[in-house]
Amino acid sequence: MPAHETTLAGNPVWIDLLSSDPASAIDFYSTLFGWTHLSGPEEYGGYVTFFLNGAPVAGLIGQGNNTGGPDAWTTFLLTDDAEATAGLAAANGGQVINNFRVGGQGTMLNIIDPSGAMVGGWQKDAHRGFLVVNEPNAPVWYEVHTRDFAAASTFYEKVFGWELSVMGDSDEFRMSTVSDGAAPVAGIYDATSTMKPVERSAWVVYFGVADADATAARIIELGGSVLEAPVDTPFGRQGSAADPTGAAFRFIGVEAPEERQTP
Repeated sequence: MPAHETTLAGNPVWIDLLSSDPASAIDFYSTLFGWTHLSGPEEYGGYVTFFLNGAPVAGLIGQGNNTGGPDAWTTFLLTDDAEATAGLAAANGGQVINNFRVGGQGTMLNIIDPSGAMVGGWQKDAHRGFLVVNEPNAPVWYEVHTRDFAAASTFYEKVFGWELSVMGDSDEFRMSTVSDGAAPVAGIYDATSTMKPVERSAWVVYFGVADADATAARIIELGGSVLEAPVDTPFGRQGSAADPTGAAFRFIGVEAPEERQTP
């Protein structure tokens, strides 16, 4: 499959994992998804880049280099001007945690949106973001599960320039999506009625898999946990899981590029 580079500001451009046990996480995801990895120099805090068939697909940083929050995946949205995005985030109810240059790789933002979800921003330089998506063992979807749908929607519209399309607007199902011009690429989901009292608003990453049921079994074999067993949905058979240290993610069955029919 040709390399995929995200170029539209506001769209997901990268994901990385904050982990309290990098060695365990590297082993888990490498085995589960067939990823290889490369550890960066100390000047980047030992940052690990994962690759799928030679293409960058995700990153990992150890908790020792961060604030000690829960292990979690972070979604980064593309920005053409990190400084301006940071200013817009602060002006629209967000809290900018980090805003710094990563050597010659680019500029990184960590922001808590008004509903309490952590989201990243990335202004490219040498690091162009993930170059493989929408196939088995790669990220395929990203959505923020929020307790304050209205505030989150306004924030992403004003800060990242999202033009939202409504999928549902009832108490039973409320969700909007943003598109890359051809297809939806990310969404905002009102999770008020589905979140447990201890859960906070958060971004959720979906990974494509060839077989959701086989993946669920493999996750358990590798020391992870299946939080929701795979079920059929209009978008594919999907479930949710956590890695051995508790970082949550979702998985969904998708076709390999060569299996997709072309007109």
